[in-house]
Amino acid sequence: MRDVNGSQSVQTRHHILRRIEGRAWLYTLGVIFRVALELAYKDFVFPWYEGSGFTMVDNAEKYTESWVLYVGLLLLLPAKARKPSDFLICLAFFSFLAPLLVFYGFTDASRWALYCVLAQYGIVSLVRGGRPIRVPVVRNGPALALGVAIAGVVIATTWMIASGGLANFNLDLNAVYDFREEAGNTVNVGVLSYIVVWVPAVCGPLLLMRALRGGHRALALGIVLLHVFWFGITSHKAVLFFPALVLFLHTLFKHSRALSLIPVGMSLVVMISLISFYATGSLFLSGMFVRRVFFTSSHLTFTYFEFFEHNPFVYWSNSFLSSLVNYPYDESVALIIGNYLNEPNAWANNSFFSTGYMHAGFLGVVIYGLVAGAILKILDSLVSTAVPLWISLSVVVVPFFTLVTSADLTTTLLTHGLGFAMVMLYLMKVPGVARINSVDMAAGAGIGDLSRDSSEERSQRSDGVMQPGRVG
Repeated sequence: MRDVNGSQSVQTRHHILRRIEGRAWLYTLGVIFRVALELAYKDFVFPWYEGSGFTMVDNAEKYTESWVLYVGLLLLLPAKARKPSDFLICLAFFSFLAPLLVFYGFTDASRWALYCVLAQYGIVSLVRGGRPIRVPVVRNGPALALGVAIAGVVIATTWMIASGGLANFNLDLNAVYDFREEAGNTVNVGVLSYIVVWVPAVCGPLLLMRALRGGHRALALGIVLLHVFWFGITSHKAVLFFPALVLFLHTLFKHSRALSLIPVGMSLVVMISLISFYATGSLFLSGMFVRRVFFTSSHLTFTYFEFFEHNPFVYWSNSFLSSLVNYPYDESVALIIGNYLNEPNAWANNSFFSTGYMHAGFLGVVIYGLVAGAILKILDSLVSTAVPLWISLSVVVVPFFTLVTSADLTTTLLTHGLGFAMVMLYLMKVPGVARINSVDMAAGAGIGDLSRDSSEERSQRSDGVMQPGRVG
């Protein structure tokens, strides 16, 4: 009887999750998320952080304009995730554009800056469309990907200990800035400085999703604890929350492709943070999630545009064109923007939606839109007939979220691991016939579940969600 009841409960949950794959749910829940963001801004961000630039200006025209734009863009979003870029474009919309439009409507921010960002978002959306590119398969690639992930974890963890990183070990979220600089000086040495970033952002999430998919709870717990350890060594708070993104993908999207679950999850984060603030008066959760995750990028985006409207563009002279173009400033752009905001020594890194303009004005906006759209198209091509969607997303979701909220495109590709994540996806690719026949392409390496279809995925593919050899 218990098994029958359990089976009925699972079927009911599956039925509910499949029901919310409709567009009406995406639109309704998207509007609810926008209302939650507005409440959070008015009740928390503005009263407590007005002095930091989070103002409120009564401008009915821009407020209405922000809603018209929001609803119009919401109507254009895909309702179901048929390929990685469907999920990632929705993630960009709800995590970046939604708070940006709220900020615009409340603060009388620059219309030019907003429409530059929207133009870049539109270019990304257009370029990512169409059929995927044919990509050859690497022989024994999945086994090699697993080996790289495990080796990366071992190398990064060993180096963190051997380099003396334990001397700066800290688990106090309120004290991270007291330890971060010294921790960085200790572990960020040569090529290892890349590995210690790539492993928590790419290898850890991949192995965690693999463990969850295979039902290996002890292994999953061990990987989560490794992220806690890596956070303690590096004092980067984001590392602590990377497993949460993977758990979100696994738990909510395991039985459904409904992208309406993204605003559901984000609305819960906002409301839980606000309830904590209302109940205790503590700024901790609301400051970390509401202000930092959602609205800091919005504020910095308009600040970047404001600054570079009146100051020289960088033209990638701080990156791959450094040997050809003279850098026009004496300090890093992030420090310059921090000083511009009257926050000396603050590193005001921001989204590629603003750094394209930083480099080359509107031309940079167009270039970054084209490149980012091409990256999404490549990601779709790498997994269109290969790894189950949520496994592939676990590899790229952290670098992509970093790109959208806090890093330049070139920096994300190299330093934050997006390029490495694309290489890993390429290695994980298996022939389409393996998906059709559920052939275990890497059983000997112990990662057969990367290419084996679950019953839910077979059901979803029968609905046209995961067609071998094509996307969407």
